[in-house]
Amino acid sequence: MWNYWLLFGLAVISFCEGRRNALQDYQKSDSTQLVVVSLDSSHLTKSRILSITKCAKTCSRGKRLPFICRAFLYDHRNRKCQWLSFDRNSPGVQSHQSFYYDLYQKKDYVRECIVGTGQSYRGTRSVTLSGILCQAWASPIPHEHKFMSKRYRKKDLRENFCRNPDNSTVGPWCFTTDPRPHLRHQECGIPQCSQVECITCNGEDYRGPMDYTENGKECQRWDLDEPHKHTYHPKRYPDKGLHDNYCRNPDGRHRPWCFTTDPNIPWEYCNIKVCGKHEGLFVFVGVEWINLRYECQVKICV
Repeated sequence: MWNYWLLFGLAVISFCEGRRNALQDYQKSDSTQLVVVSLDSSHLTKSRILSITKCAKTCSRGKRLPFICRAFLYDHRNRKCQWLSFDRNSPGVQSHQSFYYDLYQKKDYVRECIVGTGQSYRGTRSVTLSGILCQAWASPIPHEHKFMSKRYRKKDLRENFCRNPDNSTVGPWCFTTDPRPHLRHQECGIPQCSQVECITCNGEDYRGPMDYTENGKECQRWDLDEPHKHTYHPKRYPDKGLHDNYCRNPDGRHRPWCFTTDPNIPWEYCNIKVCGKHEGLFVFVGVEWINLRYECQVKICV
């Protein structure tokens, strides 16, 4: 009997993972194209006519591509997908306005903040919190270590970029170029996405990069209707900052929120840092939250 329940559980997990839209992994830039301006053999591309969802899924899984996909361009006019082995931070690459293309870049490669321990961080920071240059992962000098690039291929241990290959609670870190033993490695001080930008009042003007709810649920993209149908689409509310799946407050609720990717939980609030001079100044009076110093009244919407 236990074998049956085990198989059933695995099937449910597989089904849920299959339902997750791969576009969740990407940061969209409208009418933007990446152009290679210098010769570099590592700048590879591959094109195919596909739906945008399948294009994103192929880039995320990477099984049918001869390179690690970091971004893709989508030509809506011709339904053409072009996978890229580079992103906007890659050397020899420039972004240009292009009416026909939308650029989708993997968030892990282009944003400089983390959620949780930052295991998926793939940014380019290469200096520790105290300002020491990071040692290249492929080098044993000045510190020998086990995290050689070939052994940990899936950890993206490129150059000397900060990474978290061992799921350290301090977040992304690196070995340092300082030979002193007590400075063998250090954390890089990459901020949590919830701390990058703070909110004032009820956060209607928040445009930060937080994309998880206060209970750890991944936010649903505003331009998708799955798993929850809604009316808050970017084109309908162009001034509300409804980009990708970031926490926003388009309807004046108590604080920024988002729809979740959990089909059983339509939406939740997001836990975002309150700006310093406002912090601790909110009191609950009747059906309103009132900021004592700035007299900012925020009605609770349910």
